[in-house]
Amino acid sequence: MRGVLLGVLLLWATQAVAAPEAPGPGPTASAEGEAEALLLEGTRLFTEEADYQAARDHFERAYARAPSWKALNGLALVDQEQGRLVEALERYQRLLAEFAATLTEPQRATLGKRIAKLEQRVGRLELVATQPGAQLFVDGDEVGRAPLRVTRLVMPGSHLVLATLQGHQSFTRRVEISAGQRLQLMVELTPEREVVVYRTRPARLQRRMPRWVPWVTAGAGVAMLGTGALLTRAAQQDFDGFDALVADATVAGQPAAMVDQELRERGERRQLGAGVLYVAGGTALVGALVLWVLNQPRAVPERVEPVLGAGWLGARVKF
Repeated sequence: MRGVLLGVLLLWATQAVAAPEAPGPGPTASAEGEAEALLLEGTRLFTEEADYQAARDHFERAYARAPSWKALNGLALVDQEQGRLVEALERYQRLLAEFAATLTEPQRATLGKRIAKLEQRVGRLELVATQPGAQLFVDGDEVGRAPLRVTRLVMPGSHLVLATLQGHQSFTRRVEISAGQRLQLMVELTPEREVVVYRTRPARLQRRMPRWVPWVTAGAGVAMLGTGALLTRAAQQDFDGFDALVADATVAGQPAAMVDQELRERGERRQLGAGVLYVAGGTALVGALVLWVLNQPRAVPERVEPVLGAGWLGARVKF
């Protein structure tokens, strides 16, 4: 903070001996007076209250009313104090390029020292791209379109370089740049070998399964219940036949245990099979009802989807 404050005091102290502004059309006396008042208040906010955001606002308003090296210098000092070193360096360079004729030699020397110090604290990323139309980005900000060779000031650290070009794979590279380093990066995109074709499916009603699935399930349930009913009837006939044999044996004075057990055992087997079919058939009917509910038509919105496959399915291959 002390170095910055001494710098701003030095630059302001030497303004009295600066060369006069070049003649020509410029801001009115009223605008210049407003700009001067804003500069003084911005300087006070910067030096006395360390309210850098408010100072930035005053310097920006002063420059809008009457562009001057003082306003640019104030903005650069605010950027520097807030750690925006790249912005500060760019403002100092702009100040020197646009207002060099109005500065004294000591002022130009002071600016040169500031620029030299800031150049040691930032990095330079040089991008070289030759494929026409390629669009380049650094940390999400567009740099330009190829063919180009551009140098971008960046803060030390990690930076993401992205390039896109129709018909080519995207170029993505993360680079590490240290303070004072100059890094050159060649950007070259690889052509895509396959172009995916897309088609639009219109909005429509769609079922989860073919309509026949619930009905076939219900039919199977009815068939099992019917078969179970037939087995029940056959089992009852076996039991009736066995009872008749027992009655005949009793009339004849024979013990019931001497009657053949074949009919009774067959009836029990048929009765057990009928029970299994009843359970399975009932379950099938319940399942068919659930499937019928789930299979009600549902609205599917319009969507875009890739066409998979080759040849007649629509995929095109590009070499």
